[in-house]
Amino acid sequence: MSLSQGCNKERVKYLRIFDITNQILSQGEINYFVDEFLSIIIAGQQEILENLIQKSDLLERIIEKIKDDKNLLNEDEKVIMSIMAQEYHFNPLIDGIGVKELKEVFDYTDETIRIKLKRIHERGLIDKIKSRPVKYVISREYLES
Repeated sequence: MSLSQGCNKERVKYLRIFDITNQILSQGEINYFVDEFLSIIIAGQQEILENLIQKSDLLERIIEKIKDDKNLLNEDEKVIMSIMAQEYHFNPLIDGIGVKELKEVFDYTDETIRIKLKRIHERGLIDKIKSRPVKYVISREYLES
């Protein structure tokens, strides 16, 4: 992941090191290429690590908020909100959480999970983004408050 991210971000440098390495004067010497290519990979790794640390810090704060939130009526609602917070911070293609995903966590019927999601939604803590199948995401207002 960091390889492609680093190469895309440093595309000009990436192409330049290929050109320099392919020049006749280089005589097949690839030390320069290896050094520069590794620097691109390291920079990509550092960026991913910084991003991960930032998201982890944000998630930690939101989990603390969820634990202390009086609007969440029981432990199940806190677990649902925690799962949605993780989805928000770590899934780049936020497609929401629905009954199917929560069945992997809870040993409840589909209808029970639907009711729990609906109750949380009615209080404005999560937003409905899809109807069939029903999918929810944590409310942006909730995250920002």
